[in-house]
Parts: sequence; C-alpha cells; structure tokens
Amino acid sequence: ERTSDATRLLYLTDGMLLRRAMADPLLRAFGVVLIDEAHERSLQTDIVLALLKRAQKARVASAAPLKLIVMSATLDVDLFCGYFEGAPAVQVCGRSHAVDVLYTAEPVRDYVEAACAAVVQIHTTEAEGDVLVFLTGEEDIESAHATLGRWCVSPEARGWPPLLPRPLYAALAPAAQAEALERAPAGSRKAILATNIAETSLTIDGVLFVVATGLVTT
Repeated sequence: ERTSDATRLLYLTDGMLLRRAMADPLLRAFGVVLIDEAHERSLQTDIVLALLKRAQKARVASAAPLKLIVMSATLDVDLFCGYFEGAPAVQVCGRSHAVDVLYTAEPVRDYVEAACAAVVQIHTTEAEGDVLVFLTGEEDIESAHATLGRWCVSPEARGWPPLLPRPLYAALAPAAQAEALERAPAGSRKAILATNIAETSLTIDGVLFVVATGLVTT
C-alpha cells in the first residue's frame, strides 16, 4: 500500500473494499465509490453493494454524503436502479462493428492444437491484425505457446511474416504481461494466448481476430 492523506484515487478489489467496510461501515475515508464491471457479480461484490447502499443512506444528511457510481456495459439497468431506489441512469453510446462468427464443423479431439491451427490459418491467409486466443488456464496457454513456437520456426523461409505468441494470465510475471499488451512490431502479428482475464479485466489494442475454445476453468 502506498497511500497517504494526499491520496485522492484508490484502486481496490471488491475483497479489499469489503474489508474496509468491515472496519468502517460508513466508509468515511471515501467521498465517491465507483464500482466497475458490476455485472460480474460475485458474493463479495453483492455484499459490497449492500454495504454501500447502507452507508449511503446513513450519510445522506451528513456534511459529506457518499456518492456511488455503478458502471457496466451489460448491466440490467432497471434492476440496479430499482435496488438503489430510483437512482438515475446515464447511458454512453458506443460503436458496434460487424463480426463474422465461424464454428468448427464438428468437435475437435485436442482443442489446444485446434486453436493453434486456427491461429496459423489466420496468420497465413488473413490481413493484418492481432489474434486473441481464449484458453482455460496456465497449462493450456503454455502448451499453445510451445506449439506455436515449434510450428512457426523461421517463418520467413515459408514466406510468412513473423508470428509472436504472447501468453497472458494472472500468475504471469508483470514484465511478460506488459509484453502481451504492447503493439506488435511493424510487419509482424501478435497472438495473445489468454484466459478470460482478457475479456473482463483489460482491453488489448490491435486485436481483429478471436479464437475461442468455448471452455473455461471451473
């Protein structure tokens, strides 16, 4: 922790905010609380929202009322506005893009190898743009990383531009995570091999193709 009396913006997980609320139910250290990605509901998040509602009510007549902002791209607006007793909703319109969705003709025996084959097919037949591959966890990601590394040795000899496989999962070293987020050098294509952390927790620029195995870790 690197906070002081001069801190104005504090990033917290829902669990850390819950511990703060247990120590101070009115959350007097905060003037505004912003809950992002509220649709990704968990037990901790639901408890935090309930405690925030209670703290907001308790501070409504005080000299420092608590302001609460709940954000999401896919939220059930009526449900949450009703829970917070008619809170106003602000909608920010975004842009939608045409998406072509393709499926395998039949189930595959080895989904990691099939995902790697799809990456190579995209790399050798499609225009520029990075590829994002959703896999179940660290083991699958490292297996795909090794497979693509074997298949794409000396791409120039095959007439291919360089393909850069980049793993991305929570336990990965920060420097390696940063490498996955950096733009690929000109003339090359990046294949980000990730868990669903890449869907819910960050945005990766330059991705035009997505390969999804349809599986997640349970």
